[in-house]
Amino acid sequence: MLEKLISIGEEHYSFELKKLKDIDKSCCKDIENSFYDFDQIKEKVVELHSLQTLSSCDALGIITDEQKQTLGFVEMKGFLQFLENVRDEKQVDKQIAKFDFRKKIEDSLYLLFTIINSNNFKATNSEKEEFYKIRKQYFIATDISLEKNPLEALSMTLDYLSKFSNIDEYLILKLQDKIMNTEFTTQIENPKLINCNELKNLC
Repeated sequence: MLEKLISIGEEHYSFELKKLKDIDKSCCKDIENSFYDFDQIKEKVVELHSLQTLSSCDALGIITDEQKQTLGFVEMKGFLQFLENVRDEKQVDKQIAKFDFRKKIEDSLYLLFTIINSNNFKATNSEKEEFYKIRKQYFIATDISLEKNPLEALSMTLDYLSKFSNIDEYLILKLQDKIMNTEFTTQIENPKLINCNELKNLC
C-alpha cells in the first residue's frame, strides 16, 4: 500500500526524498536521514486538485516494511535563535499560541486522503481500508535539548510553569502543555515532542 503511495506520489505529486537538514526552513541541521518534503507535496496536490490553501507538516517519513508500515509526520519548530532574543515568559506564551498542531496534521492527512481517492491512485476499497489502519505517528521536533523536561510536566499547572526562572525549561513545558491539550479528531497516535536527533531512528 505505502509502496504504491510512493510510486504514485513520485509520478504525480512531487514526492521527493531530501535530507531533513535540507528541507526548507529545517531546524534539524544535523539530520542526514531522508524524508519527503511535505510542503512540496502539498503545493502539488493543491494545484492538481484545485484545493484551497491548506496547512501541512514539514516532512513525511514512510516505512514500507510489511510488519512495520508507518507514516511519520514531522513538524519542526526551531527555538535556538528565538531563545537568544527572548526576554520573558510573555514572549514565549505569544509564540506558542501561534502554533496550530491540530490543523497541521488534519490538513496533512486530508492531502494524503486526496491522493488515495484520486483517479491517479485508483484505490480499491481494501486499499482505502488498509490506509486507514496504517500506523500514523506525529512528531513535533525541536532543536533545543529536552533532557531537563521532567515527567511531572504533564501535571503541572500554568501558574507553576510561570514561576520558572529558566526560560528554556519554561518554553519546553509550555510547548508540551500545548501539545497535550490539543484535541485531535483524526486517527493518529498522540503527538510526541522530541529533539531532532531522535528522528534518526525513524527513517
